[in-house]
Amino acid sequence: MQTFSDGKQIWSLRWTVGVCRRVDGLKYFDGQQDKRLNVGIVEEWLPMLFANPVLLSDLVFAAATLQHPDRSKDSLDDVLCGPVLEDAREALIEEIINFTQSRSGRADMLRQLKKAVVDQMEQAVAEVVAAMPTESPVSGVEKSE
Repeated sequence: MQTFSDGKQIWSLRWTVGVCRRVDGLKYFDGQQDKRLNVGIVEEWLPMLFANPVLLSDLVFAAATLQHPDRSKDSLDDVLCGPVLEDAREALIEEIINFTQSRSGRADMLRQLKKAVVDQMEQAVAEVVAAMPTESPVSGVEKSE
């Protein structure tokens, strides 16, 4: 069981066959089209957990529901931002990887996929930061004076 804190309370996540049944077929947007979650093909939607906070929230809540029946989806949605979002994503991915442990090496492959996605995101951010001007641009109002 993986956990993360929202600064006020601890959320415990448990990815089980029951959770898989509840979220199988969940609609999400992959940046280009609407899709339905196929829980059996984690490799297809795991990268989306970095790009789609709604999908992340839906899956985190599904994994936390049995441990926290007193908490609402809205209470989770309200705290998922910044470092809490990062911690929730990390906890969910690790819980899913732990669930998929097998002799076939699939969990290792999922860890490599996670690392590749993180590396791509870090590289994209570094490129954007490098392309940013070093001096602050002059606004139109300042130019006219």
